[in-house]
Amino acid sequence: MADLARIEAARSKQQMERERPLKSQIGASICKPDRRVLLQGFTEGVSPDNGKIQIRVWRASYPNNGRPSSLTQATFNLP
Repeated sequence: MADLARIEAARSKQQMERERPLKSQIGASICKPDRRVLLQGFTEGVSPDNGKIQIRVWRASYPNNGRPSSLTQATFNLP
């Protein structure tokens, strides 16, 4: 069981490293499912010192079949 978790973690890390150049471009669109909420944002900046990516979240919505819905609550509360 631990070996399976280690393999999955390594696979996830490889995927993140492949996607990093795309996410590093200023203005790149980013979507991330977070529990029951879909967060949408864009790359706002990249630190020249350590390469950290700054992402600005501009919208959070409840996904509708895996896609962002057009409805968002005015008082959005995360679970």
